[in-house]
Amino acid sequence: MIIKIVNIKAIKVAALEHLHEPEKLEQSIEQFKAWRNESGCSPVTEKRTFGIAHSNPEARPIQTFRFDICGEVDADITDNAYGVVNKEIPAGRCAKLRHKGSLEPLAKLFKPIDLSLA
Repeated sequence: MIIKIVNIKAIKVAALEHLHEPEKLEQSIEQFKAWRNESGCSPVTEKRTFGIAHSNPEARPIQTFRFDICGEVDADITDNAYGVVNKEIPAGRCAKLRHKGSLEPLAKLFKPIDLSLA
């Protein structure tokens, strides 16, 4: 898996915040997919998808784990039963990787890594 450091412009997104149990992340992803399909606000064929890890899934207590599942949007979304909210990925430097398939290999990425962002 190749990790690149890139500079991005701010990106408006619709986000589903996954909190606590890392083992249930796939359930939240399915919930976000259902919102995306139903709303049509962030069509996967036209808009980028982002996963934003705010913490290490191995961190304990599990209440500290946080991950945002995001889809790029052009305008604010409305309140919905899925819990998807408006957010913005801020402009700046970030680590970028492309992943397809099982979430299991991503666990390695949550271990401390020096990405030389300083």
